[in-house]
Amino acid sequence: PQMRLRIVGVATDDGGTALAQQRAEAVRDAIVRAGVDTGRLEVASETGSAERIEFRIIEQPIEDEFEDEPAQPAGDSDDDAE
Repeated sequence: PQMRLRIVGVATDDGGTALAQQRAEAVRDAIVRAGVDTGRLEVASETGSAERIEFRIIEQPIEDEFEDEPAQPAGDSDDDAE
């Protein structure tokens, strides 16, 4: 749940980047209404080959809390033996 996301509105020409930005902001607003913290979201616009919204992960947490322990499949624990 600590991931950060960039929402990018893509327009086919430079004149459409304002509209692409508005689209990205509308998507961000909908995600915020669904309960995601605004600090985890960024919006941007750019030009491309087709109009669309892109979602890009810009920061992802490193899962290191279990690095020191080897993973055990469920049911293979030594605690199960009697």
